[in-house]
Amino acid sequence: MDDAEMPLPRQWTPRGLRPWLVDMHDRHSEAFEQGAEQELPGREALVDSTVQLAPLTLIDGAWIMGFTDYEHASSEIGHSLFDTYWDELGNGEVDLNHPLIYREVLTEMGVDLPPTAARAFAEWEASGTPPSNCRCTG
Repeated sequence: MDDAEMPLPRQWTPRGLRPWLVDMHDRHSEAFEQGAEQELPGREALVDSTVQLAPLTLIDGAWIMGFTDYEHASSEIGHSLFDTYWDELGNGEVDLNHPLIYREVLTEMGVDLPPTAARAFAEWEASGTPPSNCRCTG
């Protein structure tokens, strides 16, 4: 389902967000059911797709890190943002940390990317070609 099929309403009704979310869920579910007959991608395509998402997923939550400051986190809006950040980190449980889970998936696929803080990670080509020091096996 493409994002163009899910535009936000131009004007919200007094009923709020819930009816729109229910409608979007139903549309997504229907599109999923229609695609159930499609052939699953091969391993190579799946690994490539997963590697393509790695730069964004491995820094999951970094966009909201500024709300860890107690002054921000204790505000009404900041508290919700901090909750989102805490969830990205796994709510204090390493096994639930989203970037670590994704890195484990990549490792199981035979892709060993450098740490996100390393220069080699930053120089990783958007084409999905891993840096020269990346061990990528099938």
